[in-house]
Amino acid sequence: MPAVNNTPNSRSEKDIFQNPDISYQILDALADCVIIATPSGIPVKFNSQACKFLKIDSVSPLHIKEYFKYLAQDYKPPWKLISGDGDLELTSPADIFKILVKKHILRDGYLYTESRDGDPLWLNISAVPLKIHNADNLTYYLVIIRDVTESKKTELSLRELNEFNTSLLENSFNPIIVHNPDTSIRYVNPAMERLVGYSRSEIIGIKAPYPWWHPDDIPHLIENLQEGLSKTSRIIERRYWRKDGEIIWVELNGTPIIVEGKTRYLVTNLVDITERKRLKDEMEYYIREITRIQEEERKRISRELHDDTAQALSYLALELDALATRPEIASQDILTRLERLKQLTLNALQEVRRFIHELRPGVLDQLGLVAALELIIEEFNARNQIQIEFQKEGEERRLSGEEEQSLFRIAQEALNNIYKHSQANHALVKLRFDSQSVSLEIYDNGKGFSTSDMDLAISKGRLGLLGMRERAKLINAQLKIISAPNCGTTVRVELPA
Repeated sequence: MPAVNNTPNSRSEKDIFQNPDISYQILDALADCVIIATPSGIPVKFNSQACKFLKIDSVSPLHIKEYFKYLAQDYKPPWKLISGDGDLELTSPADIFKILVKKHILRDGYLYTESRDGDPLWLNISAVPLKIHNADNLTYYLVIIRDVTESKKTELSLRELNEFNTSLLENSFNPIIVHNPDTSIRYVNPAMERLVGYSRSEIIGIKAPYPWWHPDDIPHLIENLQEGLSKTSRIIERRYWRKDGEIIWVELNGTPIIVEGKTRYLVTNLVDITERKRLKDEMEYYIREITRIQEEERKRISRELHDDTAQALSYLALELDALATRPEIASQDILTRLERLKQLTLNALQEVRRFIHELRPGVLDQLGLVAALELIIEEFNARNQIQIEFQKEGEERRLSGEEEQSLFRIAQEALNNIYKHSQANHALVKLRFDSQSVSLEIYDNGKGFSTSDMDLAISKGRLGLLGMRERAKLINAQLKIISAPNCGTTVRVELPA
């Protein structure tokens, strides 16, 4: 790089540098306060900004401390000088000249004091000796002062905010990780160290995959991390493998920090949900067991009603009919009453058979799911104004008893919901068989609902929806409920082959 020659090399340049009027105009054009003074502190020149700052109109042969006394009216000593050589306390800014006598130069120092009302004042100050041509001894000092109070306030506020944020991160109960765009880890808080069992020195700087990621979840975690860095944020649940070998479950929520359209960092908040997961799994296990026991109990009651109560009512009806058709053994009034009792018995028998069917339709065990669905839809259409249509696709095949039972109960619950809540006038039940799966779909053209309401209902333990979901889980099927206000509802169950 060529050297810059600042020596005046033309007449016009010499005129500029040697003309006092031009030099003073240059000084007055500066935004900083400029003071030229002798080593003893006698000022020679103040530019216009310095005059405003010191509240003076002209320069007199007074010591510079006399000019700074105007500041003393508003600001109280001491003045702290902060520089690369350390901190000093001054009684007045004019004491800088005492320092210059010893050191001859002051670069980028700061003077700090407070007003009598407690407001801070920060002055950036530099002083350099002026080299006078053909002068053997130092003649003048150039002192430049800039009021940097507002910028210092901003700097201190940012520093305090950074310290506050750091304190929040360090003392947060939730583990926190800060990732760089290349997946290297920039920061972890103590809670994260406790969660995974690795120290900060073992974590900072490493890139994905991280040692605490569960091997089976690594592909998903890498995908989730890339999603977070690409400005997509969502809450996920994943397994972690602690340093001591313990497997834990965590909930992750990543938030990208975007500056000028680019992701600078990804901040991930974590929650240890191991205990919550355990309780949830236990609850689901108990629900599955309750569902299984409930079905067994329904089957037992249905069988006992069929074998005992229904048979007894059938026999009673036959005996009453036999008596009612023998006029020689009783009066007409008795025969009429016997006929009425026979009819009541037959009605009771019909109700018991309906109850048996609802508890455990025999056709489900004997003929399978298709026949059971056709029967329940036929009975539904006979009792209600809503017309249900049934469609079967693919080649029918029998499923396991548990699978047929669960799919039937889901359809039964969905039809009950249509009757109670949908306000529909038409519905469709579709059962499809193919080589990969069996799917059941129940659609209605009713008023529909918000799926967030459904989640709330499930969380509050509404047994209808919860039972459908748990029955699907019981046979490893996927249940999906699609609905929206005024758009009807679809319940879809997909059972892998």
